[in-house]
Amino acid sequence: MSTIKGRKPRPWVDPRLFLGALLVAASVLGVVGVLVTGNRMEIAYAASSTLAPGQLVTVDDLVAVEVALGTSREAYLGAETAPTGDFIVTQTVQAGELVPRSAIGNADSSRSSVIVEVSGGLPTELGSGSAVELWSSQETAPGTYGAPVLTSANAVVAKILPREGSLSSSQADRVELLLPKSEIPALLAVINNDSRLALIPVYLEKGQ
Repeated sequence: MSTIKGRKPRPWVDPRLFLGALLVAASVLGVVGVLVTGNRMEIAYAASSTLAPGQLVTVDDLVAVEVALGTSREAYLGAETAPTGDFIVTQTVQAGELVPRSAIGNADSSRSSVIVEVSGGLPTELGSGSAVELWSSQETAPGTYGAPVLTSANAVVAKILPREGSLSSSQADRVELLLPKSEIPALLAVINNDSRLALIPVYLEKGQ
């Protein structure tokens, strides 16, 4: 008489365990990917000196720095996104700051630079990138000047130049300004008339 042996029952495993293990593994891989991306060092460009709106620059005027940008890499000027020729700065970038891609434009800017001499001293807070109003007073008689007139409300300081000559303490300050090209003829006429010039800082509200 033969004996029939019964099959041993297979061990039962809850499929939710496999699903949980897969989710944990995926989470770990995701964290590792974020850490690797965040710690990846890349070449980006920073301003070697303060850049003013309308200033014409090339990558040679910038400093290449190695930084970990992570997910912000597309927001800044890098080795792969830097223009090959001249480009225009469209907003102030302070010395040492990374150059945002949004702060560069094509070289066909509507601004031009002009050097003016300012009498009476400069405001202490004035510097490269400062927005200013340019006022002029026409000479009505030797040593006498008329009421100030607003010559430009859209000027930007490109740089403050050193005074010329050994007696510089008695001379006017020299400032390179960036103005809309449409305002250049009027400014040149003011300069040719020996008008006295003054710069008034403009304090823009945040977001302007």
